[in-house]
Amino acid sequence: MRPAMEKISFLCLSKEFWDSPRRARKQFLYEALLCHPCVEQVVYVNPYHHRLRPKPLVDLTHPRMRIIQGKFLLPGERFSWVRTINRWHAYRGLRTALAHKPFWHITYSNPWHVPLARLLMNEGSVFFDWTDDWEKYYGKRAMGLAQDSAVRTAYGVTVVSERLRDRASALRGSDQDILLLPNATMWKPIDNLPCPEELSQIPVPRIGYLGHLGPWFNGDLVIALSSVRPNWHWVMLGSTDKSNHDRFHRVSNVHMLGQKPYIKLQAYMAHCQVLVAPYHKDLEGDATKLYDYMTLGHPIISTELDTAFRLQPFVKTATTIQSWLRALEEALEEQNTAFREGRQRESLKHTWDARAAALVDWILDRAKTSGPSLMAFRPRVM
Repeated sequence: MRPAMEKISFLCLSKEFWDSPRRARKQFLYEALLCHPCVEQVVYVNPYHHRLRPKPLVDLTHPRMRIIQGKFLLPGERFSWVRTINRWHAYRGLRTALAHKPFWHITYSNPWHVPLARLLMNEGSVFFDWTDDWEKYYGKRAMGLAQDSAVRTAYGVTVVSERLRDRASALRGSDQDILLLPNATMWKPIDNLPCPEELSQIPVPRIGYLGHLGPWFNGDLVIALSSVRPNWHWVMLGSTDKSNHDRFHRVSNVHMLGQKPYIKLQAYMAHCQVLVAPYHKDLEGDATKLYDYMTLGHPIISTELDTAFRLQPFVKTATTIQSWLRALEEALEEQNTAFREGRQRESLKHTWDARAAALVDWILDRAKTSGPSLMAFRPRVM
């Protein structure tokens, strides 16, 4: 048994509003952490806004959780001096919120917060949660430089994929204090969900995709496959950028159903025959929907991604149009119920409760090797 230790208090500088209907990693992970017996409390900081345009304060949702709406002093994030002043102002406000505890475990994922993270090292251990390549996503070299600085200077780094883990090791010169902490699913294995009415109007077979259709989505592949097999119907759930919307709008067997409430998504995917993740191969993040897909037991096909490789043999991969066609045809013919049951059993290993437990164990194990104090992580000397 692990000896009794001081409980952990977390501060999360989030890039997701707590009350956002688009539920994501930050909300799910911290909901799970609140249920962990070693976590005492969580302070969750919503994305910062200029003080003259604040969002309404969110109601408290848990007795051990406090939600703060951050406010910046100056508008805009274009200039580094503005970002620095805003983070200094933010730190002054956070110090008051953190004053009742002597030590915090602080997480952030926005590279622009590096100046704030440096200041918060006075309050506890600061971790960078690396979930995406920010430079590639935003197309800004300055963001890439800030991202590299975040990885190098954090006490510890959590990453969602093997590619990001390798990059973090190279930037830090060691794999010490790096934790592979992928995304997970909130869905439970379930059968016999009712078919949504609008989905029932779409002929079968249905090939389902869940998620934003951004620049990482391989729209050319989907258009090619839909042309070769016009009797297959592609069901797209989620928001889309203008480029993909304009192209898919003209394809009769690609159905853009838009965003849906989170609690209804599983029913839509349950009534598709195959579930897919057709991305470009240079995606370095984590394909979260693959964990969701497995709860349904349906055949799953993905581009060759770290997530897909990690979940084999429950997820099949394809690269070319020909390999995608073969994989889809085999998936549509699948009859073995053992495959379905295996995917659903595997999904139970990839819950947010499991991820929260892994994070807490990592922190406590690191503290154990450094002595009784939870102040186990120290700033890196640059």
